[in-house]
Amino acid sequence: FEQWRERTLGSSLALRDLSFVALEGGRALGYALLGRHDAETAMNWMTGVARSARGRGIALALKQHQAAAAREAGWKRLRTQNDLGNVPMLRVNDRLGYRPLFEWVHLAGPLIG
Repeated sequence: FEQWRERTLGSSLALRDLSFVALEGGRALGYALLGRHDAETAMNWMTGVARSARGRGIALALKQHQAAAAREAGWKRLRTQNDLGNVPMLRVNDRLGYRPLFEWVHLAGPLIG
């Protein structure tokens, strides 16, 4: 936990007051981290929801709350990333109005020696 906290929230780019955790009875169900991308754009670094809590709209609610707080704080734009295989989060991002800018293809191969 300490390593994760330092790596994510310890960064000078992290926007801690715009990063949120969804709690139920004191248990963390999900979280959404926001960081600086450039002077006018904040970047959603990560949205995660516990498997046992998925399908309840928690990711959508976190990202909606985050967008409203970012707008209130004066940010002009938000960006996010999405694994193409994560269809539920693609639907969340689509519902929030995110549109693809570009796609990456990651390749792996043997070491040539």
